[in-house]
Amino acid sequence: MDVADPDGVRRRLGAVLSGLTRSEAYGRRGRRVWDPVPTPDPVRNLRHLRRDVRYLALNPCREGLCRDPLSWLWSTHRDVMGAVADPWVTADRLAAALRLPRDGFSRAQHAYVAGDPTVQVGGTPAPTPAPARDTPVVALEAVAVAAAAALRLPAAAVATDRTARRLFVQLARHQGWRDTGLPARRCGVGRWEVGHLARQPARGLEAARLCLGDERLVGGSMPRQITTKA
Repeated sequence: MDVADPDGVRRRLGAVLSGLTRSEAYGRRGRRVWDPVPTPDPVRNLRHLRRDVRYLALNPCREGLCRDPLSWLWSTHRDVMGAVADPWVTADRLAAALRLPRDGFSRAQHAYVAGDPTVQVGGTPAPTPAPARDTPVVALEAVAVAAAAALRLPAAAVATDRTARRLFVQLARHQGWRDTGLPARRCGVGRWEVGHLARQPARGLEAARLCLGDERLVGGSMPRQITTKA
């Protein structure tokens, strides 16, 4: 990430960590959890920069926390692939930083990252968005899971968070759920609210479509069968 004042950012991060209580900083057995923030080393060249980006995306896989870098909820690799509604690191931004062509960059970057032996030799496929439906095929709960995943929230957020609710309603409409009754019941709101949310600008819909189209982006377990239950 490019910043105008890297030393200032480092100081602010140190201040946040130093604000932790002693028990939070050292854990129950006195083992230090937080280390001092070191002075960053300059990245030597673009080749090393791309390797560092790959290294960070692969850390959860190498630690056995997930099988695919797309499955790690907090990885910016998901942002680069377009699976986050409000991305921090976009494909355009990373491609520009690496001085690589934007056209086809996301797929090429995923192939580069996922081709590591800790994931799968030869790589894993890039995610593809769920197609639009005229009639419902995907379970409404799957729509809720996908919409929330695009916001890095649990599925329950569609009933408590207005941003998640709007994205859920718009993804449900995209997937053929034209009747407002069941989406309204799932969110715990009235039909009028669902209709109102459906008419608002569709922010994050493409990210939610990716999450709905690829189980790796929602933790690998999603209800798929059509259901009439809210």
